Amino acid sequence: MDTLALRTDAGHRLLARYRRMQNSRDLDQSIEHFKHASDHCPMDHPCRSAALFNLANVEFLSCQAEGRHLDLDIPISLFQDALDLRPSDHPDRAITQLHLGIAMLSRFAKRGFQTDAGAAEELLNEVLDVCHANSHIHRAALLAIETSALHPAASTDAHDLGQEWPAASMLPLSPDQLADQAKWCLRTDDPHVLDKVISLHYDALEYYNAMHPCRGQLLVNLSIILSIRFERRGNAEDLDQSIALAREALALCPVGHPYRSSSLNNLAVQLSIRFDHRGNAEDLDQAIALQREALASRPVALALHPVGHTDRSKSLNNLANQLSTRFDHRGNAEDLTESRENLRSALNLLTQHDPLRLTVHASLATVYLSFHRSGLDSTGPGEDTDSLNAAMHHFRTAANVVPGGLLGRLRASLRWVRHADQHRHSTELEAYGTSMQLMDAYMSATASVSSRHSAMKDFPRTLAVDAASCALRSGDVCRAVELLEQGRTIIWTQMTRLRTPLDTLQTHSEHAAALMKRFRDLSSLLDRPPASHADGTQSVDVEAADVRYRRLVEDWNGAVEEIRKIEGFSRFLLPPV
Repeated sequence: MDTLALRTDAGHRLLARYRRMQNSRDLDQSIEHFKHASDHCPMDHPCRSAALFNLANVEFLSCQAEGRHLDLDIPISLFQDALDLRPSDHPDRAITQLHLGIAMLSRFAKRGFQTDAGAAEELLNEVLDVCHANSHIHRAALLAIETSALHPAASTDAHDLGQEWPAASMLPLSPDQLADQAKWCLRTDDPHVLDKVISLHYDALEYYNAMHPCRGQLLVNLSIILSIRFERRGNAEDLDQSIALAREALALCPVGHPYRSSSLNNLAVQLSIRFDHRGNAEDLDQAIALQREALASRPVALALHPVGHTDRSKSLNNLANQLSTRFDHRGNAEDLTESRENLRSALNLLTQHDPLRLTVHASLATVYLSFHRSGLDSTGPGEDTDSLNAAMHHFRTAANVVPGGLLGRLRASLRWVRHADQHRHSTELEAYGTSMQLMDAYMSATASVSSRHSAMKDFPRTLAVDAASCALRSGDVCRAVELLEQGRTIIWTQMTRLRTPLDTLQTHSEHAAALMKRFRDLSSLLDRPPASHADGTQSVDVEAADVRYRRLVEDWNGAVEEIRKIEGFSRFLLPPV
């Protein structure tokens, strides 16, 4: 690779790193690389206009970042030289006009040269004339006019304009559009979408400086999205950056600011996540202190989340969970007692139709289990039956909070199953029955193949068998048969909704054909109903059916895994990626 390409690539890499980390040394080094690149492009070089544009871009960014408005002549001159080399039919003429117009408006804002305003208006209007209305360049030019003194409705003076002006490039999306993109990240598993939205937010932070009212919310959104990416990929740098951004957002919200409470809550949540992964007690203590501040009364007897505030219950629940976690690590009874009281308060604030009731009931169940294990409300650990009963009551209630959604209710019911089974509680069979009903309802209501597969993969494969075993222990043979049949129906119904290219597998090889036959035989056995008497009643040894079902499921799973080892069949019975 020649020197020009090496210098240009190095300049872009450093510029990208500066945009992420805001280290001025990266920006200075980027300028040096682009200077060397332009030095390798004489007047007749085909890449000279691009080299000048790149250098002008970083020089302008440097002027904006360091407040050197007297040096704006340098990038403007470079942009103008690049534009002179790009005639009207050049594909990059419009973007060059856009950047030159922005630079001139910035100089106008700082020095008040009317000739700059006139030239900028002419450049930007030409961009609007030649670019499609839906293009980023058109929207950027329009935004430049509407947010500057060129627009008739604009109320900003030259000083304000200089404070609000973009650095290296215009933002293609508005803050509201970025917020919609951030919400989309919560509903999709596409890693490319996540990376794109993060990149858009970093670009936006270049545009909205510390004085802009939107910057705080952008910082919070980006912090949350980075936390999501950390949870999905496990990159510790994402979590650390998320916390750094959350701290910066909080610094922009002094006491009395309307968004201080949400900033406090977000930082507390991110610190709690980091504690869960690294175990640093300081993170947990800080999270608790931040949540308490969000709930604390101010000297004027007001609170950031006062009684009746829509987010107060959420803050109470978060604080309660953090206190419960600290109790698990340090055993301070006051933490567990405070956790329970906060959750009771949160529950009292919620209406009967609030979906957050599911979360609070589940949290209360966890706290009561801690009381039961620790024996704080009784004479010894494991002897507090009242706390155990209370825990199961709250699990049952959580599983029946209809506004909480099928997936949340299913997860709550499975926790109920796990703890009821562990303690051999009287509600165990009820917990199994509830889980089976919710599993069936969720799978039936979920249209996405990937979501159905995720449910089949993440939830217990032997749920129906375990439920039947529980029914047998309680002496209810008929109920055991019903649960086995219900589980068989759920699994097989979902299997038929996934793609199974068995015909292709049969012609692949003799080994593949043998596996295909084994898969079909096992599937047929799983689909076969129990034998019946002539009068229609089922004739089955339920304990034997339990053992048989478990063995068939294990053999079926083994056959599927063997098929996936064959070249071209790694996604057998899996949703498309």
